[in-house]
Amino acid sequence: MGQSVEMGTIRVGDFMRLFCSNLGVNNQAVKVAQEAVHKSKEFDIRRSAISIATAIIYIVTQLSDE
Repeated sequence: MGQSVEMGTIRVGDFMRLFCSNLGVNNQAVKVAQEAVHKSKEFDIRRSAISIATAIIYIVTQLSDE
């Protein structure tokens, strides 16, 4: 029948570059977003990696007039 494939854990940082690239976010904002991802590991955020990545990108771009 079907075979299972182990993909591992998907982390917020896995989406960050992809999303920022697709949105045309500049390199400085990407670095800030990646730092925010790194800092977010200190908190117990129980949301999907996609939700966290999009929220961080939104906040960074709003603060940077991107």
